[in-house]
Parts: sequence; C-alpha cells; structure tokens
Amino acid sequence: MQVQRVQLRVSLTGRYATALYQEALEAKSLEAVLNDINVFEALLKNNLDLAHILKGQLLRIKNAIEIFEEIGKLMNFSKLFMNFLKVIATNKRCALLLNFFKDFKALVDIQTDTIPVRIEIVSINEQHLRAIESLLKKMYPNYSYRFEHAQVPELLGGFRAFIHERCLDYSLKSRLDRLSYQLKEA
Repeated sequence: MQVQRVQLRVSLTGRYATALYQEALEAKSLEAVLNDINVFEALLKNNLDLAHILKGQLLRIKNAIEIFEEIGKLMNFSKLFMNFLKVIATNKRCALLLNFFKDFKALVDIQTDTIPVRIEIVSINEQHLRAIESLLKKMYPNYSYRFEHAQVPELLGGFRAFIHERCLDYSLKSRLDRLSYQLKEA
C-alpha cells in the first residue's frame, strides 16, 4: 500500500488525482466526485467517438472545455469535478482522463482500506454477480470491496476474479485448457 501511495504522488496522473482527492476531501464531496467519475468513465467506454476525440492531438482547449461543459450540464456533474475537467483541458491532458480516474479510485481505495476486485464474466447477470461477490466475501471476510465487472465472452462460461495480484479462475475456458494439457501429457 505504501509503495502505491508513493507511485501515485510521483506520476503525472497521480499528482492530478491526488489534487482532486484533496479538494474533494476538503469540500466533503468525495462521494459526489467518485460518482461523477464513474458516470464519465462509463460514458467514455460506451461512446468510442467521444473517447477518440478527447484523445486526439488536434483537440483545441476551447473545444475540449465546450465538450466538458455540455456533458457536465447533461450529466449534472458537481462544480468541483467540472473545474477539474477544465484544468485537464487547459493543460492538454484529455488523453489521460481514464488514467486520472483510475488513480483517483486507487486513492479512495487506499484511504478506505477497500480492495478493488475485477470480475470477468461471459454475460453480466445481476444474480450471478451477487453470488460471485458473496463467494468472494466469504473467502476474504476481513476486507471491504469495490467491484468492477467486465463482460468477456472468450471465457465460455464461469468467471475470473482479480484480487490484488491474484486471479481466481473458474472459467470454462481455463478448465478446457487444463484438460487439453492433461490429455497431451497422457
């Protein structure tokens, strides 16, 4: 954890994320900023054209700020988050938005002793996700978690969960791969 804190303070995206975190903490709007980040992150993942425009080298500061203001009005973002987006646009760092968001979430996780868990599953079904989350909480009961879900059709069935540096692989693909390897060895 200590190494991650130092890395976040040293990297460019970590410094921006740290500044946003400190401002959100002072304004007592950490949850609002975190919610804004989740909404904007989902918007970028679902709208590849917008993500491509923001990553473009030819995007002018004025245009980036206009884009952020329009999105902010539509999504009802907090003033602090909007100011952060304007700073990002002014400093021509729009291509790094997802990295800023990742580092901000890491800071929140560090401060709240929360473990991020990425769950990969073939098709996202709320009932299955809740069962997987319940299983993980039974396996590691002394922690609090922040779950992220991803749809990965290549798994064929089952799921994979990434906790810290550990991967719990209960996917059909890995089981078939192991069976294939065992048959080749026999």
